[in-house]
Amino acid sequence: FPSHDIIKQCLEKDIIDEIIISIHPILLGGGVQLFPQGFDKVELELLDTKSYKDGLVQLSYRKK
Repeated sequence: FPSHDIIKQCLEKDIIDEIIISIHPILLGGGVQLFPQGFDKVELELLDTKSYKDGLVQLSYRKK
């Protein structure tokens, strides 16, 4: 099970209360998409942001 499949299933079943996305200040040039093509649109509301000295940024959202 790729992680994006688990996320998609949890969002469809409405069992996720909060989504926290961490942005690291590193460019890798490749990888697996978190939300693949064909993923249904989900409207989110920003709850909180946190910035750290090493450049990491965390964004906390909940479904609208």
